[in-house]
Amino acid sequence: MKNNLGKLQIFSITNEDAIKKNRMDVEYYQPFFKDVVVKVAGSKFELQKLEDVTILISNGRTPSKDLYDEDNDQVGSVPIIKAGTASGRFVDLERLEYAKADFTTGKQAQKGDIFVLSAAHQASYVGKNVSILDVEPPQNTVFVGELICVRANPEKVLSEYLFAFLSSKVGYLLLNREKRGQTSHIYPEDVKTIPLPIPSLKDQQKIVAILGKAYEEKKQKEAEIKTILAKIDSFVLGELGIKIERERERE
Repeated sequence: MKNNLGKLQIFSITNEDAIKKNRMDVEYYQPFFKDVVVKVAGSKFELQKLEDVTILISNGRTPSKDLYDEDNDQVGSVPIIKAGTASGRFVDLERLEYAKADFTTGKQAQKGDIFVLSAAHQASYVGKNVSILDVEPPQNTVFVGELICVRANPEKVLSEYLFAFLSSKVGYLLLNREKRGQTSHIYPEDVKTIPLPIPSLKDQQKIVAILGKAYEEKKQKEAEIKTILAKIDSFVLGELGIKIERERERE
């Protein structure tokens, strides 16, 4: 079979491996993934399982179609975080949808929660979208079954550090490795055993601070690029003699 780099490879697994992991899917055992795990284990920091540093790893619950509030008027309804709501770095609470008040609520989201896309039509997308809820929801908010909520244990790990690892390339590969079935799902029970290096809380704070600065610089650069592109666009239209009202241009 081909590995994630598109290279053909031959490897074998033992019956003992399959029984221990309770997995018969060959891709899980490919050397590519094993190499990633070995590299993570080579970290200078202590290695722990995801379940050892969290207090919640769980899917939410998706309401049936008839339980969605079609008016989305938010009056007496239940706000829901969907896959599209958690598709960027931060959970976008401006993109919440709502279910009717009689929808039996599931687990409620909290500030610091990390959401991982657990189901997708393409296998490569599973585990790719990882978002963090950086503010406290204004009201009781639930999340759908297509998302896995990972809630850090603050005594062991910072939410921001855990998010940084899970949203990294290595984090994505470790999450994606756990996918099962033809429809490509990952399940809470499987991701609980994902290994990750856990520095001291003091070291985590340093890492988070550096990452925060880097993200701010990235945001500033992106804003500068948008300004430059807008100027280029205006120049091209001007050279072509095309005039567009500023209000229309903003749209």
